[in-house]
Amino acid sequence: MGTEDTSRFKWARDYEPTPDEEKVRNAAMAGERCIFDKPTTINAEFLRILMLGVRSDWPVAPIGVIIEGEKPGDEDTPRLLTIEGPLDLTDARAADGRALPALYIRNAHFTDPVALTGTHLKHLNFGGARGLSVMAEYLQVDCDVWLGGARCRGDMHFGGARIGGQFFADGARFENEGGHALDLQGASVKGGVFLDNAIAKGCVHAVGLESDFQFSANGAQFENENGNALDLQGASVKGGVFLHNAIAKGCVHASGLTTDSQFSANGAQFENEGDVALDLQAASVKGGVFLRRSKNGPATFKGTVELNTSLLDKFNAEEAQFDGGSTGVAIRLLRARILNDAWLDGASVNGNVDAVACTVGGELRLDYIKPGDGEAPLEIDLSNAQIDGVLTTKGLGRNADGDSPAEFDLRGAHIARILDRLPNASDKNGPDGWADKVLFDRTTYGSIAINRDDGKASDAAAVAERRINWLLREYPGGKPPKGAFNPQPFEQLAKTLRAQGEGEAANRVSARRRRFERKCSDKVVSEALSFLLDFTSRYGYAPGRIIAFFVAYWLFGGLAALIHDASFKGQNGQGGFEPELTVGQPTSNFEPFIYALDLITPFVEFGQAENYRLVPHCPGWPGLFLQERAWCQWLEWVQGGYSVFGYILFSILVLTLTGVLRRD
Repeated sequence: MGTEDTSRFKWARDYEPTPDEEKVRNAAMAGERCIFDKPTTINAEFLRILMLGVRSDWPVAPIGVIIEGEKPGDEDTPRLLTIEGPLDLTDARAADGRALPALYIRNAHFTDPVALTGTHLKHLNFGGARGLSVMAEYLQVDCDVWLGGARCRGDMHFGGARIGGQFFADGARFENEGGHALDLQGASVKGGVFLDNAIAKGCVHAVGLESDFQFSANGAQFENENGNALDLQGASVKGGVFLHNAIAKGCVHASGLTTDSQFSANGAQFENEGDVALDLQAASVKGGVFLRRSKNGPATFKGTVELNTSLLDKFNAEEAQFDGGSTGVAIRLLRARILNDAWLDGASVNGNVDAVACTVGGELRLDYIKPGDGEAPLEIDLSNAQIDGVLTTKGLGRNADGDSPAEFDLRGAHIARILDRLPNASDKNGPDGWADKVLFDRTTYGSIAINRDDGKASDAAAVAERRINWLLREYPGGKPPKGAFNPQPFEQLAKTLRAQGEGEAANRVSARRRRFERKCSDKVVSEALSFLLDFTSRYGYAPGRIIAFFVAYWLFGGLAALIHDASFKGQNGQGGFEPELTVGQPTSNFEPFIYALDLITPFVEFGQAENYRLVPHCPGWPGLFLQERAWCQWLEWVQGGYSVFGYILFSILVLTLTGVLRRD
């Protein structure tokens, strides 16, 4: 702007300062601070002359213009210092193109807006101001912008500003209801943005904000109902976003946020009923998202918390309270990627947790999540999710009555390890580790907790029964309906138990699966065969049982042959053998037990069934009940039935011992 008195700046040369303004001028020329402890009015036009340096007889020292009104003890007491008129420094800079001197006006009341669009300053400080309204788009400040404790009305535009230090507005109040209370859109603030304990009525608009440090609004209050209370869409804040104990009425919108640190809202209260309370969709938060309880209380969210497709290092919402309200969804993590742990221990959730196809690289803790006070049931959807660490579910979905009216969807999920809690023999009424309804279709897992009674090794039956009841939570009443049984969850459970050295428990699970398949089958023949396999060998998983059945059946046949006579088969005219129809004399080479074994073992010939036939042993009353020919014919039928059923038992025995019958 120059320092020479020309006709262009005649208005500045002709300006006559008041005594108080002369005091300010002298302090600025000496590089000193000017403090007023009595009511004082300074003309904004006078300050413009000083800052522009258009009067050679008023040279301002490099430190700048520093004016301060004495701060009253009561924040509501009017300021002693008044800046009267509009202060217009639009597009102003020094004659050499460098920054204008610093401008400090603290604890002053501004009667009109301040225009700083395109201005280049070394430092700007309006701390403790009242009635402040600033239009400072594309402002450039080499050091800090200081608005601590200021009360601002109307527009506070810093969009596109370039600030080399901090934007500090701790304890400030911004009021522009229905509009932007504070606009930092596209601004670059190297030293971070500080709004701790600030109050904003209207949107704090910081879309596309860039900062090498942090965005801190701990204890702040944002109010813009039915809109965005705090808007950080697409912002890049390397030092993290901190909203501890903050209160927001309206959406905290931070979709697309990028930070090398964390997004932390411990103890915060965000309310946007019927809509999104916190939006972190597509955000990249390398330090993790923290929504935990603070010393002031739990973090609460009335409205949906959106984390769809976000990339987080970790997610921690221990003891937080989520209420999806009319949206029906409390937390949405659709296709989110969490590189390490995700913890929701003790959280209260009213509505659904939608985590379809999300990825958790570490531990997913859902211990003691409880349904909220609302009417919406608790539903956790982890279908097609991938949990590379441990899934813990102790006490999941339990309400105050100990019930778990919740649904847990794990269809298609892959889980490295499940660490849960199922009631054992000494704690039948203890807290369960699962919701009342759990969907397991296509779920795979590497290992599971083996619940033991009192920490001691228990029999395989107890281990298997607990896990079978676990799988049956998929069906109403715990019973698969006709034609709707899904064998895959049982196959996966058996596979996992067997890999963990619980072979007997795995066999019981597999046998139960086959039993359910039989009971749910609509085919009578296959159902009958399945019943036989279950009864005799437990579908091949109880070889001792089929051996005992076969031996007992053989001995029964041997005893039956022992109480009958045998005769040698005759030869017919065609060279074949056929049984004689009259009782012959018993032969000394007949062995009843080998004869019975010969009847029930195919492909093995002992020479008994081929050469001998049984005849009735009933001396003295051969025709009392049946004639002799009919009696012999009946024995032939019984023997044939015995042989056929023996072949079936022998086949089951072979298939069981060879392992063919067992299929997981």
